[in-house]
Amino acid sequence: MRSAWDEVTPNAIYRVFKSLPLSKEGNDGLIYLYQPIIGPTALALYFQLIGDEGDQRELEFIHLDCLNALNIGLPTFLEARKRLEGMGLLSVFQKEDQEFGKMFIYQLEEPLAPQAFMKDVTYSFLLNQAVGDRKFQQLTNRFEPKKLITRLIEK
Repeated sequence: MRSAWDEVTPNAIYRVFKSLPLSKEGNDGLIYLYQPIIGPTALALYFQLIGDEGDQRELEFIHLDCLNALNIGLPTFLEARKRLEGMGLLSVFQKEDQEFGKMFIYQLEEPLAPQAFMKDVTYSFLLNQAVGDRKFQQLTNRFEPKKLITRLIEK
């Protein structure tokens, strides 16, 4: 049986990439639509990685700093990372360096826009299972495109 230590060690180096900044729509989607499915720890990991990616002073980080910032252990980190991967929010690449050992590249993906999320059969099913019918309907209403209602005023 493989352990978390076989997959990554706290001293393993990682780099983070995201092609575009997180949009307001993406942020809302993460909080209201993805979080009930992936859980708060995976959401916190996503935001931690965004913070790392935005840190212009550093290019490489060690997992220990991420674990400490999130106050989690390695197994919890790996579970959260797998949840992000499973929902298409993170792509993980690794390479072996002779000097440093395993090095990881974390490519953060933009969340689906809320309307696209709700139209996706799999994502909407998972959300409904996570929050129940009543809350699912509230979220559907929240992210419906707003329509301008015009009325003719009779004189």
